[in-house]
Amino acid sequence: KYYQYGSNLIGFTHGHDEKHEALARLIMSENLGRKDINKVKYFEFHIGHKHTKKMTNYISGELGNVRIVQLPSLSGTDY
Repeated sequence: KYYQYGSNLIGFTHGHDEKHEALARLIMSENLGRKDINKVKYFEFHIGHKHTKKMTNYISGELGNVRIVQLPSLSGTDY
C-alpha cells in the first residue's frame, strides 16, 4: 500500500517476505506510472515484522533515495 503526503511517498508492508533492498526497487517500479510522481522528493517504506526499531537509507543514482523504517511493536512482550 502507498500513501502520498505532499512530497513524500510512503509504502506500508508487513515486511516478512521482502528484503529491504527489494523494497527500494519496488517502491520505484510500482509507482512510475503515477501522474504526480514528479512531485515526490522523498520515498519511504514502513515495515514492522521484526518488532525492533531500525532505519536504513538506500541511495542509488537510478532509483533515488529510499528510507526503510522498521517500526517497533506497539504491544508488550507476550508469553
